[in-house]
Amino acid sequence: MGFLSPIFLLAGLAVAVPLILHLFHRHDAKRMVFPALQYLLRTEKEHARTIRFRQLLLLLLRITAVLLLVGAGARPFVRGGGGVHDPTATILILDNSMSSGLIRGGARVLDLLNAVALRSIERASDEDRIWLIRAGEPGGPAITGSRADLRAAVSATDVTDARGDLRSALERAVLLAAGSRLPAAEI
Repeated sequence: MGFLSPIFLLAGLAVAVPLILHLFHRHDAKRMVFPALQYLLRTEKEHARTIRFRQLLLLLLRITAVLLLVGAGARPFVRGGGGVHDPTATILILDNSMSSGLIRGGARVLDLLNAVALRSIERASDEDRIWLIRAGEPGGPAITGSRADLRAAVSATDVTDARGDLRSALERAVLLAAGSRLPAAEI
């Protein structure tokens, strides 16, 4: 579980406000002996337990309201771990242009992109349909098939000397997703 806005959790300190108000909201009135008030004092003592319970319940409701607001503001999320999802049209755009041959952190950028593409293929279920579009091969076909075929195609992808055309690759991906007639699509 994580939070999209974890800094908002600091607002949880606002829980102390209703608690402090509750503790300092004491009625210490002067005591005056007045014969007509003896009946009222006896009645107040009888109902004091009920009143204290209601005040405590109200305090708990206020604290809960503040905590719920803080939790909602922090925007919690749960990372999905292989749950069931609708069949999805997944289109992988792999940039194999000359620029993906750069070395970053001891590895080629294309190797890092290939690793991401392979993880996406592994996450797909049997009902998903996957396509691979290579941006460095603008006129090349969109590769589809079994997961094994796609893994092989990703592993066989190498840097080309062509200019990567990500815009046309994205346009092709949008057309493939629209034509798939599957309930969900990822590019």
